[in-house]
Parts: sequence; structure tokens; C-alpha cells
Amino acid sequence: MTEKDIAIRLIVLADLIERPPRSLIELKSIQESGSTVSFEPSDDFAAAHYQVLCHELMPAASVFLEPGSVMGSVVSERVWTKMWTAGFEPDTSSVLADHLSSSLRFVAFLIENGRIQEAGDYLKQELLIWMPPFLDRLGTFDLPEMTHIALLLEEVVDYILDAPKAVGGPLPPQTPFPSLPESGLHLEDERTNLAAIAEYLASHAASGLFVTKSSLAVEARRHRIPIGFGSRSRSIEGLLRSAAQYDALGPVCDFLDSEITTHRATWDRWASKGASYWAAEWSKKLNITSEVVRQLRQAESADA
Repeated sequence: MTEKDIAIRLIVLADLIERPPRSLIELKSIQESGSTVSFEPSDDFAAAHYQVLCHELMPAASVFLEPGSVMGSVVSERVWTKMWTAGFEPDTSSVLADHLSSSLRFVAFLIENGRIQEAGDYLKQELLIWMPPFLDRLGTFDLPEMTHIALLLEEVVDYILDAPKAVGGPLPPQTPFPSLPESGLHLEDERTNLAAIAEYLASHAASGLFVTKSSLAVEARRHRIPIGFGSRSRSIEGLLRSAAQYDALGPVCDFLDSEITTHRATWDRWASKGASYWAAEWSKKLNITSEVVRQLRQAESADA
């Protein structure tokens, strides 16, 4: 692929991530970008697109980096400023500046203007901090279109980071890393209830985990326990409460441990792709979360 091809694919992927294709012209553009999957402009794909990319797994940096997964705020402002300073004005009429589609268009802009090292720096500083778990979670849905989007994105990222022009000296991290809690959650503290634990586990910036609502629903069905409705935090709280009531907290802790293992594997794989700094930082958070799960197990044993 040439740099022009990469820029075209980035723009097409940005459009596809922001909304599903709505016409044959858009489908042709996707095919010309190198896609081998048929993205049909159907109601089914539109519904799946909304479920995954607007509801389950919003591709925005702030969702992964802001405490409580709050969209916008400081992260979005920082990304917007970085783009504006580089001469690119993101279109924020539909999505915020920290949305993945805006970042892909910005990287395409840099490449089109021969600034591939800047494109590589932006990837390392602003995207590799959160995109690896997003891409890996995207591939867990039983939807070939989503899996292929993840594969195409990873291929583009690999190409940019491997380009000779993108290689420089060691890159100091310029993106503030989400602060680590000093010692995690103390479950022996009576003020630390299941709601607080659930809020912690649902915040990727705090726990290092991004557990989708669909995976929580599958876990609840596995043990035939109710989970309730609402946000991911409420779903996790419902799962923990029901598990404690129906003597299933041990298996639910097994599920959380498997999620921690999966996220570790994600960062291990991406550490060799230019994300070693972020991989080490997220590993610290996952260590704390692993301790939280261990304390949950102890709490169950104490109540037995």
C-alpha cells in the first residue's frame, strides 16, 4: 500500500465507524479501500452498528480514559487542541474530537501532507493508549463486519508505525496517563459497597477493564441469575448482588479474572507494536483490579 492508499482507507474507515454505509456508492468506496467483506446497507447492519459502536463500545478516547467513562471533558479538549495546532479542524457536528473517526481523519490529513512521522507520533501518544482494548473487544461480537473493521484498522496502524519515515527516537509520553488509585478498593471498609466496586470495575480508566454489557448478560444467563438494566456500572452491580445472593460469586470472580487475563493478553500483543509504555501502565491497573477480585473472593469465603 502507498501512503495515498493508507489515507484513503483511513477516511473510509472513519466514515464506516461513525455510521453504517447507506448507499451503493459508499459500499463501492469501502470495496475500493481494500475491504473483502460485503457491508450491506441493511437495517440489520445499521442496528448492529448502533448496538456496538454507539451503545456497547463507543470508540471515543474519553470513554476509556476519563474517570467513570464520561464522554468529552479534558481528554476531548486536549485532542481537539492538538488537532487544531497541527492545522486540522475536526468536524464536531456529529461526534467529539476524541471520537476514533475524528482521529482517523486527522491521521489521514497528516499522511496526505507528507507528515507521516507526526501521524506515527499521534498514534503512539493518543491512540495506542486506548485503541488496543477497543479493537480486541470489537472482534468479540459475532458480527463479521465488526471483526473486519478491527482487522483493517490494525493493518493500517501497523503500516504507519512500520513506515521508515515514522521511525524516530524514543517517544516520551505526552498524554497524561489516568491516575492510579493509591491502593485500590479496601473491601474491608464498610463504606466500600457493591455499588462502589461496580463503578470501579466499569471505569476503564480506573480498573483497566472494559467489560461489555453483552458479556455481562452472557455471564448472568450462565448462572441463571438476574442482572437488571441500565449502565455497565449498574449491570456489574446487579451481577455482583445476584451472584452473592445465589452463591455464584466465586464463578463470577472467575469471569472477572478471565477478563483481566484477556486484557493482559491484549497489551502483551500490542507491546511489540509500539505500545510498550502504555502496556506497562495498564498492567499496573490490572494488578490492582486483580487484587480487588481476590478480596471479593475472600469476602465470599468469610460469609460462607
